[in-house]
Amino acid sequence: GTEEEEGELAAAAAAAGEIDGEAGGGADAAAPEGQVPPVGSAGKRVEEVEATAAILKAEAEEEGPQELQDPKLAASTGEQAEQAERAEPPQTSDGEGASPFSPVSPAAPEASPQEEQAAPLRTPAEQPPGTDAAPAAIGVEENPTETPPKTPKRSAVAPMLDASSVLVIIAHDRRTYLYRCLGAVAKHFPSGSTLRVVVSVDGDFPHMKEEFEVFTQQRSDVSAEYVTHDMTAAERGQNGYFALSAHFRKVLRRVFSDPRTQRVILLEEDLEIASDFFDWFAATAPLLDADPQLMAVSAWNDNGMESFVKDEAAAYRSDFFPGLGWMMPRRIWQELGASWPDAYWDDWLREPAQRRDRHFLRPEVCRTFHYGKRGTSNSQYGNFLDSIRLAESHQKWREMDLDYLSTKARWDAHYLSKVRAAPQVQDKHAALASPEPEVKIAYGDGDFAAMAKTFGVMDNSKAGVPRTAYQGVVSFWKNGKKIHLVPEGLSL
Repeated sequence: GTEEEEGELAAAAAAAGEIDGEAGGGADAAAPEGQVPPVGSAGKRVEEVEATAAILKAEAEEEGPQELQDPKLAASTGEQAEQAERAEPPQTSDGEGASPFSPVSPAAPEASPQEEQAAPLRTPAEQPPGTDAAPAAIGVEENPTETPPKTPKRSAVAPMLDASSVLVIIAHDRRTYLYRCLGAVAKHFPSGSTLRVVVSVDGDFPHMKEEFEVFTQQRSDVSAEYVTHDMTAAERGQNGYFALSAHFRKVLRRVFSDPRTQRVILLEEDLEIASDFFDWFAATAPLLDADPQLMAVSAWNDNGMESFVKDEAAAYRSDFFPGLGWMMPRRIWQELGASWPDAYWDDWLREPAQRRDRHFLRPEVCRTFHYGKRGTSNSQYGNFLDSIRLAESHQKWREMDLDYLSTKARWDAHYLSKVRAAPQVQDKHAALASPEPEVKIAYGDGDFAAMAKTFGVMDNSKAGVPRTAYQGVVSFWKNGKKIHLVPEGLSL
């Protein structure tokens, strides 16, 4: 944002004009001061030069990566937005399509009437008796099988998850849900991985233990443990959110008491995982370990509905904690474990005192799908959750070059430069009518919810941060076009 930085950008633009002079006569370099060059061939080159310059500048800093601080792009995460009400129940974890056990599995449990109302599977598959496969969610605007752009490969393949990581499945008394969750884990658990599995159940339910035993028969190569917890009346508190928070505290304390444990992946039993779920966490574990500005990694995108996502190989940094299948490092538990809340643990993690401006990694297309209709939240966001798209292609995340996610400076150079270069339009109609592949729309204080509703994306905020936002920017696809909702502090 300094005069020096503006001069560097002008020089970069001029250089791009020389490179593309034969095609556009350097028109982009001659754009008036303070305006974004048009998105054309030369404009694209300017964007690339800006991104490269920002990365090189960040790497040259002795004190570590520095964020882009153009006042015109000053972060505005809506600090005056309403604080999340404690009385508003947070959503619970998620999962996706059913994966049957092998023929050695015993007969599946009979579903209760409430469980029969679970969200439909995305593809027909064998179900526990008492549940039926249903067609995929409606409202698809993008082709799920569309081939994404090629992703650069990393110089060295990230290692598989090993015994330094634990997959914890949080469960209560929902047998068919656990059957479905464990079925997907059994199917997609990577051969040769020494990742440990803990099924943690709130209460003593023999039928839940039976489902765990089915899993151990299916995957005898996996180190798996079944634990139960008895809650006191005080721990159960006023509602299910108290018992759930106590359950998380008990099992996290247990697994992190093992000195081998460096990170924990948390699922709840109403979440189905995608085929590359474990690959995603294996690829991002080194990033989480290395960057203190990262707080967790999630498999979930709150705006992951069919009509708002496209690229199954894309990933983001975000200021918003998504949950719904997420990985916590030991350092965060050591920092926050002693003050773990009695209830509403996920909203608590989103509060500034805990988040401390740290970020989260998430994929564009969800690696979990939520099928639970019976639970603590009573499917509070059911209209959104039922249309979530679970990734269908198996991405080789461990082979991908994820360097653009590795630090704040690199992400800013990768992401904010695209937001800056996108033409600004007035509203939804103008955005969808624009011939440009990527546009932005500015919103003022208190206007985010109304703007989000016009597109149909999640319109609420927690602790002043819109769901999925990074520096207040919420990005999604609509009718094949990339849309950025940008706070006025970031508009040009």
